[in-house]
Amino acid sequence: MTYNLLSNLQFCGDIVNSTLPLLYYTHIPASVVALFVGFYVLYQTRTTTGYILFGLACVFSVWSCLNLLIWLTYDQNTLMITVWSAFGLMSGLLLLLTHWFAHTLITERPLPLWMAVIWGIAFVPIIVLTPTALNLSGVDIRNCVATENQFFTDYYYSLGCLAIILTLISAYLGLRANRGSSEARSSKLLVLVGSLLFIGGFVVTGVVASYLVDSGLIPDFGLEQYGVATMTIFMAILAYATVRYHAFNLKLLAAQALVFSLVILIAAEFLFVSSNLNRVLVGITLAFAGIFGYLLVRSVKTEVKQRELIEKQEQELEVINKQQENLLHFISHEVKGYLTESQAGFAAIIEGDFGVVPAKVKEVAEGALVGVRRGVSTVMEILDASNLKKGTMAFAKKPFDMKHTTLDVLKELKPAADEKHLTIEAHITDGQYMLWGDEEKIHRHVIQNLIDNAIKYTPAGTIEVSLTDGDKKIRFSVKDSGVGISQEDMSHLFTEGGHGKDSIKVNVHSTGYGLYIAKQIVDVHKGKIWAETSGVGKGSKFIVEFPAS
Repeated sequence: MTYNLLSNLQFCGDIVNSTLPLLYYTHIPASVVALFVGFYVLYQTRTTTGYILFGLACVFSVWSCLNLLIWLTYDQNTLMITVWSAFGLMSGLLLLLTHWFAHTLITERPLPLWMAVIWGIAFVPIIVLTPTALNLSGVDIRNCVATENQFFTDYYYSLGCLAIILTLISAYLGLRANRGSSEARSSKLLVLVGSLLFIGGFVVTGVVASYLVDSGLIPDFGLEQYGVATMTIFMAILAYATVRYHAFNLKLLAAQALVFSLVILIAAEFLFVSSNLNRVLVGITLAFAGIFGYLLVRSVKTEVKQRELIEKQEQELEVINKQQENLLHFISHEVKGYLTESQAGFAAIIEGDFGVVPAKVKEVAEGALVGVRRGVSTVMEILDASNLKKGTMAFAKKPFDMKHTTLDVLKELKPAADEKHLTIEAHITDGQYMLWGDEEKIHRHVIQNLIDNAIKYTPAGTIEVSLTDGDKKIRFSVKDSGVGISQEDMSHLFTEGGHGKDSIKVNVHSTGYGLYIAKQIVDVHKGKIWAETSGVGKGSKFIVEFPAS
């Protein structure tokens, strides 16, 4: 019996000694790389994702130390079974943290309650069974392993399948939301691949080792250790995603982490190479890795400086734009006040508030009043465009009759049409035209603006104004026989300052803000506005649709 025991211990010792270089190579570099990347991500970001990644790195490092301890203390039954019994719990934590990390990075949201509940329920059997004989019942010295309960082993490996499924669901939820740029999506896809590779490699090699090696079908006691190496690949993928796509916005430190990981991996090969030729080859590879790393870090450092310079310039430009915008708003507001006072003065002269004035003075006052009113209108457009852009324009919404508003505008603009000898045809069908909105803004910026534009840009002919209702929509349209719109001008017709190429020749007083403001007003009222034209010189048609109240 003593002879057999000693023989078995010698057999186990031979297995450990033959596997020791592989153990060191897979466990030590993987733990160092994981802790290094996890610590720097946490140090630089201090986000939930950073804490989860650091926790994952710590748990993996503890798991690696426990695994090494088992291999090195195969002849100490009590220590071996005590350490081995914690494997199921540690493996479950690794799977949970990997999925949690992938979820928070890909979806940019916390783990949802239903996923947390699933993980909580899944962990109950592991927590309950870990300290019992239903986990481990002893040590099988003949095979150098602990005697495991098959159900418990199957259960914590099944958590790997659960982690893969939940990670794929998280990826679907995150990528479907389409948050961020194409670089962000590429970064998330890399993280997904790395997470699945680690979970899959970790679980598959464990399953194969448990069922095939233990049953004698595969005589490779080191097979399970290759799954541990996937952690290094996972961390390398994270480092690459950070350098290439700025996954954690670590900038230069990410490149340094990637290079450091690569150098550690290659240098660790010295632990198990035996021939001088292999040592030379590893040394040459290490030298090339160092040179490559230096060039990569220098390249990223240059890129970081350029990005920081661009960001600084963008910030300065934003401040300048804000200052200019505030100055424009102040000047426009002041000019509006002066023009309003002048408008009131000229109107008082014309209406005889200061008594009878000579005909020539009245004629000059009437001309000046027209100019001042045009100036007030121009300044009001600039102010309204500025307020819309800043989001400070207030809307006084209430029910109003759009038919009544349209008829009021037609009455106001009839003298301008008559002056150009234009005919305005109004086609308003019977119906309900109650609309919930800001009547004054729709009156001035939408209906009046579109009809006034038609008058200004139509040298001769007819203007058709239509108002219809149906399908719970109110449709207003203005069709003219004027200068038309080119295809080039159509693309920026409703943009800020969107002058047509030749429109300024027809209307020298145009600010370019009229249609921009009209679209913003329509959008606020959840409506649509668009233009139709057959081309230059063939007239145009502007259509507005509002949802009926």
